[in-house]
Amino acid sequence: MSSIRNISLGLPVRSGHVLMLDGTDSVTGENFHRLIGRGIEFGETAEAALRREFAEELGVTLGSAEFRSTCNSESSTKVVQSTGY
Repeated sequence: MSSIRNISLGLPVRSGHVLMLDGTDSVTGENFHRLIGRGIEFGETAEAALRREFAEELGVTLGSAEFRSTCNSESSTKVVQSTGY
């Protein structure tokens, strides 16, 4: 039986530019770009998780953030857009 992990991802936009992280698939070795964020901890909102991840991964504090959409697949993903960092 598989479990579902909720994640919160952000795509910061500033002056028409977006910020994404680089990643490498550990199995294939293929490089890719990914949105910033990861898992939502128990009792945490999607926005709080995103703010925590930006602080942990980039050392920045988000300005305003706006919920954009939810995507349901093998996991439920909440997308929040940041308008400043």
